[in-house]
Amino acid sequence: MKLSGDKPTLTRAHTKIKQIQVYNKLIRSLHRRQPKPLRNYLYVSDAKLDTLFEQIDQSILKRISLELKVDLKIAGITVTKAENPSATRMAKLRVVEQFIDDYHNVGTCENPGQEYFRGQLDMRWGWLEQPVSNEAPSIVFFKGEEGSSIVTLAGSSRHVIGAPPDARVFAGSALPHIITAISDSVSDKSALAKMPRESARWARATRVRQLRLLPDDAPSQRMEFLAIPLAEDRESDPHVVLGTPICVALALRK
Repeated sequence: MKLSGDKPTLTRAHTKIKQIQVYNKLIRSLHRRQPKPLRNYLYVSDAKLDTLFEQIDQSILKRISLELKVDLKIAGITVTKAENPSATRMAKLRVVEQFIDDYHNVGTCENPGQEYFRGQLDMRWGWLEQPVSNEAPSIVFFKGEEGSSIVTLAGSSRHVIGAPPDARVFAGSALPHIITAISDSVSDKSALAKMPRESARWARATRVRQLRLLPDDAPSQRMEFLAIPLAEDRESDPHVVLGTPICVALALRK
């Protein structure tokens, strides 16, 4: 069998792929040259950023930092150890966000997938009220509904922008702790008992509207987020997604 006749075809195909890659890189570069609007962040998880950033290959870090004009000397510092935590946090967030967009599947509220998902929803947020005897720091909680989906995001309150640092070790984004906190914060236990039993208890608790949030009169705000999906329940209506946020910001008004 002659293979020599296939070489021009393979070469042309390889050249075409290279051209497409160069074109896509040029398009991304043109988009990034336009200054992005400033975002009003409510929540940025320093712990997640540090963990994700450390896993990115150095060659990819250099490419992304050049494209975004981010100083890796600033982004590479652990946020809690940085002289200017805000600068390090934002630099690291830009790099991690771009890496996720370039190399991972990013889902939606309707189909969050297994890796990461983005969304923009009208959401209420606050701190889940904990029992008086519980000395653990509170969990910050975001909840929004759109169509037939409820999206709930939960994480450690120490990552709320402007929150005082907390020296205690606390896995506020850990799924078991989140589920326990949600279940404990349902104010109407009779409503929980009436929920269909075919779905998981955490999902039934999330569907109950009377969660004890602090403040309890918080208005909804349009928010955008990037989060990690933790659990999903499609067994009954509405569809429920539980995740932990990497970042949450007020959505830009168009």
